[in-house]
Amino acid sequence: MFRFNRAVCVVLVCAIAGVALGKAVRSKELIAAGAGADLNPDVSGMIVMNFHDSNTPSTEIVVKVDGLAPFTTYGVQVMPGFTNPLAFTTGGAGSGAHHAKVSLPIDISEFAVVRIFEWDGLLITMGQVSYEELRAFGCTSEECNVKTCTTDAECDIGSPCHVDSCIDGLCYSVQNPDICYDGNNCTKDYCSIAPDGSASCFNPPACPDDYDPCTTDVCTGDLDEYGNPICEYIPIPDCP
Repeated sequence: MFRFNRAVCVVLVCAIAGVALGKAVRSKELIAAGAGADLNPDVSGMIVMNFHDSNTPSTEIVVKVDGLAPFTTYGVQVMPGFTNPLAFTTGGAGSGAHHAKVSLPIDISEFAVVRIFEWDGLLITMGQVSYEELRAFGCTSEECNVKTCTTDAECDIGSPCHVDSCIDGLCYSVQNPDICYDGNNCTKDYCSIAPDGSASCFNPPACPDDYDPCTTDVCTGDLDEYGNPICEYIPIPDCP
């Protein structure tokens, strides 16, 4: 199983307008976190997400950040979803934005965690954002509010799907990768909260259907250098 490791105005307004055709737009703030609390303490930003429930459901994501170092390349991690270590490069004012889409049949805006980081260049740990790499943090669920803390107990959001921790005075609530892990490299593991408050697992195929009747969609069971499942779409001989 593939396991997910651990602008304002004109840009942000345009971003909201661009995603407003889907479900409800969900937005939350970004704040300085990790080493960013010292390196860029005045950072601010916004996460905007919108779920499009269609034949190919997806969540559209816009991240806008101000107050970072100028002319510096930063990564964006959205859990569950993706890690892009080279998502955007700031201008002279230290501002940047990133627009992406996660193609999954669930609305990840209900429980997503977003990290802005400065990648250390190591491929083997690219998906595991360290304290030294982290610059800003945010989350989109109603329960997961960015807040300060002194103990782990203060960070408890009451979710069986999350591990809640107080790290350097800031709450982190991230999906527990072991809750729904099925041991299969060809699925992705997600956890949501069932109506009775228990953990409900969702393990969709890691290789999405390309909707081409002339290909066979195959997950090899292997992972690429970034830890993503390797998918192959094999042409069917003599397919019209």
